[in-house]
Amino acid sequence: MGSERKLLTTALLSCCLMVSACDSGDPAANVRSASISSTELSLPLPDRIRSISALDPNNIEATAIVNGVQISLNPDGSGAYRGSIQVPARATFGVQIEFSERFANQKLVLATRSQQVTTGTTNQQLTVSRASYDFDSHDDDGDSASNIVEREEDTNPLDAAETPGLVNIPLIARQPQLLAGSSFSSYLFEASVGQDTKVLTASGNDFRGSFNVVNSAPVTASVQMIETVTGQRFAVATQSRQLNTITDQQTIIFEAGDYAIPDRDNDGQSDVAELIAGTDITNPDNSSATLTTLFGIPALIVNAENSYAEYRVDGQLVSLNRNENSFSATSSINAGTAVVLDVSILDNYEGQPYQLATARKTVSINNANPSVTFNEADFSFAIDTDADGTANYLERQQGTDPFNAPDVISVSCTAQTLPVTTGAPGDTVTIEDIASYINCGSDPYALDAAASGFNWNENSNNIAWTIPADADSGTTFGYVLNITDPSVSEVYTTAQVQTRVETVACTPITEQFQFGASKDLFFQGGTIFNNEELRVNASARRSLLGFTVPAQAGELTGAALVLSVGDDSGNGNIGVYQDDSYQWEETDVDLELPDLSNLVGSRDGLWQSGMSYTIGLTSLFVNGEEISLFLRQDSAGNDVAFTSRETSTPPVLVLEFTQCL
Repeated sequence: MGSERKLLTTALLSCCLMVSACDSGDPAANVRSASISSTELSLPLPDRIRSISALDPNNIEATAIVNGVQISLNPDGSGAYRGSIQVPARATFGVQIEFSERFANQKLVLATRSQQVTTGTTNQQLTVSRASYDFDSHDDDGDSASNIVEREEDTNPLDAAETPGLVNIPLIARQPQLLAGSSFSSYLFEASVGQDTKVLTASGNDFRGSFNVVNSAPVTASVQMIETVTGQRFAVATQSRQLNTITDQQTIIFEAGDYAIPDRDNDGQSDVAELIAGTDITNPDNSSATLTTLFGIPALIVNAENSYAEYRVDGQLVSLNRNENSFSATSSINAGTAVVLDVSILDNYEGQPYQLATARKTVSINNANPSVTFNEADFSFAIDTDADGTANYLERQQGTDPFNAPDVISVSCTAQTLPVTTGAPGDTVTIEDIASYINCGSDPYALDAAASGFNWNENSNNIAWTIPADADSGTTFGYVLNITDPSVSEVYTTAQVQTRVETVACTPITEQFQFGASKDLFFQGGTIFNNEELRVNASARRSLLGFTVPAQAGELTGAALVLSVGDDSGNGNIGVYQDDSYQWEETDVDLELPDLSNLVGSRDGLWQSGMSYTIGLTSLFVNGEEISLFLRQDSAGNDVAFTSRETSTPPVLVLEFTQCL
């Protein structure tokens, strides 16, 4: 090709974050749509900053760093900030956005956002949700109240002595009842308490977060389940409530049966029910389906972060979302049809794109919103643009020109298809008489076996390798064996080596272990008591239990705490919290209790003297030999005294482990 090669033109970045309309009433519509085109970068002021009456709009500054280049953005009179920048087409780069205020002649950062962007040859679409901006990390006076909170409350963000009173509100959102027992999992939970909005973290069937809000009431708390499979954000279950009083560590729990669940296409099936069934939540007759496609850059492609991908449905280019080296895409397809899906992994050499690997699948579409995954074994790496006997991906690895064959090829060397080896995890597999599969004439050659984890025994003419002990049964591993010139390590040709992992039968064995408390005490006010009682009440008493748990084989599949009530009966809800990072001993005379946020189990009801009670610990985790559990009673209960390890009925931790034999 030589002088006929064409260079890719550069693409102008325009990250236009346009406010989406909320006419649908859908809370998830409160997002910002961003497009990359050939014009400019345009950013509207985030709503949270815009709503602060104490701010002078003339003092707001916006900057962006795009592909390492800083841009100053200027207000355009319509509430947006604009600038322009050029970036390469077909590239992945970072975009960092910052909004700040000129306050008391100092720069006061209010909000930031970082995002990876991959450009193609057409405009790209991005999404910025309410929780995308980081408002919490910027606290110039170090008083634990962020700059934007201080500006909202009109306190001085540069003076730690002048700070709004903050309280911490733990929030738990239960999974909606309709999801119980279903395998649908492509959603997230987003919650707000006052002005603070976060994406919640999954914990079993619960989703948890912690919010620092100003100690003033009333304040609104809300949660929404957002479906993300189709590439659009749909709020498919919502709850909200108003808090008329606020106290520190006041846990908000959104129960599984209290969600409002819409039916946006009015077909008699709620959105969540349609998601579980795999039908279209926006189409009452479900005559179309949403195809989700997932794939990653294969492991054979070195420096994967510098390559990119293209995806086509029936020859039409479809936009991709990239997360590190994984890609996803969604397409609306007519039901009852078959479509051809093509994936290409590419790179540029001197500005010219070329393919490293390709994969193709034909998929029949029905109303079940199918999801298609391209695995490593689906890709072909045999693309050799210059027909020099070396695949493009290997030329990329060696830094040679994939478009022009070398002037001299001194050796004609070929390799036959190698037999597929099989074995169980941990087994060593062997291909014997490897030379019988290689034909280099009378020229010497070497096998670059070590680079792929093989052991080449020249004397016995065998190669061998060990299947990883954690390999999944039924999978197939594919590796490339380089056949090289021993004098200069030039690759003559390659051979594919495949090993299939045998299915190993598993007989689950479950064992139960009991561990008595190795230490315990209780707090009353600021005083520590280490005696025969472990007292708890809602206002002043907390109990602390420690257990030493030696390492056990298998997976933790069950846990419970057994407590016996002493001379003082009581009632109410008592929660069990875990914090293994807390350091303490029974001999301590001064301890400060940590914030209790990791609730692993609870029981509500009567606690009768002389009776023993078992509390299931559904969220307990074992990470090391020391486990610390805290007992805390809700405000509505009557105090209880449990027996300590100094008695004949000490606290007992019951753990169940399951392993394959």
